[in-house]
Amino acid sequence: MGLDIYHLKITEKYDTILDYFRLSELAACPEMISRHEHLIAEIEEPAGYFDVFIFKDEQELQLYAKKNPATSDRALITGGPDHLRQELKKLEDRYNLNPSDFFSEQHTHTYSSFLKKTEITYTRRFYSMHDVKRKVLYHTDAGYQRRGMNQDFFKIFTNDTLYFRKEDVIRAMDYIYDDDPADYKERIDNFRQNFIDNFIEGESIFFISW
Repeated sequence: MGLDIYHLKITEKYDTILDYFRLSELAACPEMISRHEHLIAEIEEPAGYFDVFIFKDEQELQLYAKKNPATSDRALITGGPDHLRQELKKLEDRYNLNPSDFFSEQHTHTYSSFLKKTEITYTRRFYSMHDVKRKVLYHTDAGYQRRGMNQDFFKIFTNDTLYFRKEDVIRAMDYIYDDDPADYKERIDNFRQNFIDNFIEGESIFFISW
């Protein structure tokens, strides 16, 4: 299991700074938003993404749909060129898709049963929805660690989660690998220097991803 741990800090927007959080992602820490109100920027980005799966016939569509049904952001269609154009136009209108912003990939999938294997080929078309304006705060790295935590860490902390309290960062240090005394001391020192000593509530974010 991969693990990336980041210490992030809100920053001004520079040409080299491309990473940001939407304000909605920072809602759990209103102090951070109010403290950096002067740095709030507005961007345009796709409202979301939508997949269209195109099959050569209804039989293959139904076979695929048994385990992968249509959802709110995925449609399954079939038919000849004229019919496909009509169906795609309907989907573009219905889901506010941008007809000029998509790319397609060919996929092959094999279904196995007790008696036989069935191979189907389909086209997957990825759409961007039309752009919307969102308010964001840009961030930069203040610390980074790759792996280095024991298995109990994954029971306590949550994947793809932002933590805003220093006490959570201090608690995370308890789960650093302690298999080798010399390495353990170095890991502790690095973690304390890059995540704890320079962590300021209302300015810092502890972010975990695996």
